[in-house]
Amino acid sequence: MTLIDEIDESIRLGDAYGRNENLSDVLSDAKALFSKIQDSQKDIIKVFQDAKNMRKIGLISGNEVSDILNLLIEVKEDVLKNADYKSNKYGLIIKNVKKEQEGINEIWRRYLQKEIETSRSIVETLNILIENSQRYNTLVGLYNDIKANMRPGNKEVLIKIKQYKKITDELIKDLNLKQSILRFFEKMADRNVLSLSDITPEVWDWIHQHHFEDRFTVKITGDRH
Repeated sequence: MTLIDEIDESIRLGDAYGRNENLSDVLSDAKALFSKIQDSQKDIIKVFQDAKNMRKIGLISGNEVSDILNLLIEVKEDVLKNADYKSNKYGLIIKNVKKEQEGINEIWRRYLQKEIETSRSIVETLNILIENSQRYNTLVGLYNDIKANMRPGNKEVLIKIKQYKKITDELIKDLNLKQSILRFFEKMADRNVLSLSDITPEVWDWIHQHHFEDRFTVKITGDRH
């Protein structure tokens, strides 16, 4: 704090003393509020930074954190005008920070699910058909890097997502996976086991064309659908 800040603080405390029986109560409230602010400052900065990053890529509007900002302003005004250090509003700020951070994290999780998880399931299913193991290893490395850094809107993660999708698209193109073939592998990635009825003539032609007959097995079960 600057000298002027210290003087202002003394004036506020002096004013509070004139309206309170015990100055130690005011000082205790001030210390408690200061401690709350110190403890939660990193969380507040993080939620605002994450909101900024998510807004940049169009995943949120940015208004999600406006309530937190308004409450912070109210707490400041209470302290400046009334020397009110009890600040029940600050407890509400902490709750809002937690709520908004959880919301932002969930939006980011759904975004990753949409952008890479479905593609990853297909890649893992196609793994045994991928002759270029280096490309597969690159995809695995990118995926692990993305999952290791779950900070919402992280710029490096966005770059890696773009790389992952590009390599996956190239893989699908090289294997000549038309939509009907792609749907077959999407089903396989989702269920792990398919029935013979899922192997359409177009799918069979694709398997035969790429000489993948020996990569598939047939198993008889007692289940009836």
